[in-house]
Amino acid sequence: MNSLEQIIPSEREVAEIIAVLHSKIDLIGICSCENFAMLEGCQEAIKILCGKKTSYNDISDDLITDNGWIIAVLAVDYLNGICDGKIFKDLPIR
Repeated sequence: MNSLEQIIPSEREVAEIIAVLHSKIDLIGICSCENFAMLEGCQEAIKILCGKKTSYNDISDDLITDNGWIIAVLAVDYLNGICDGKIFKDLPIR
């Protein structure tokens, strides 16, 4: 595989990543200021993946943290085949 080749994820793969993001949200808990950016990013990423949004313009303007925005960008990149879904599995929860 060429390192520049883009691999668009299948419906099943997207569903798996949505489940991973839901499990991250469950781990964060109800009120954790340390993980607010993670919570915000995971919630937006789920919206992006469920809506199959492939443009950065589709990212909500309501995001208030840089890290939340970065996670949302990764979701768009994932749908466009630019990054691997493994990145979502490796998101750290504090």
